[in-house]
Amino acid sequence: MKKIIVPIILILSFLLNSCGFHLRGPIKLDISSFDIIGADAMTDKKISQRIKTDSISRDKNNPDLIIEFLNINDNKRILSLTGRGQVAEYELIKQVEYRIKTKGIWSENKRLEIAREYSYDPALYAAAAEEERILKETMQEQLINTILTEVSNIQ
Repeated sequence: MKKIIVPIILILSFLLNSCGFHLRGPIKLDISSFDIIGADAMTDKKISQRIKTDSISRDKNNPDLIIEFLNINDNKRILSLTGRGQVAEYELIKQVEYRIKTKGIWSENKRLEIAREYSYDPALYAAAAEEERILKETMQEQLINTILTEVSNIQ
């Protein structure tokens, strides 16, 4: 069994290496300070963690980069019903409107919409609630990655 596992691990590592896969490093920005305005606590915390380095700090007075959230909406709607009229599927929708200020210039307002669907069974309430929580986290990560990619492209 051990003789088979080692070659499989080696093959998988070579495949990952050859496809260009690499871990994301810290975001590279040509700024010394930043601020985030209007974000919910979790978004603010996660973006700050990704931007903050030894040379980049948070400054509310005169930052080089400002990410301003103008509108954040989280919605949940019913997608389908069973034959008995019970909910069978939900859709989670996160809509965000934001703008970015660098070098004293505001970008145009940007709008992101992220949606996820999941099946719902009232008999498995705990599992459905956990799936919803995980989907919301992945939506949050996608939102943050998209915004930070745009920030790095502006630089």
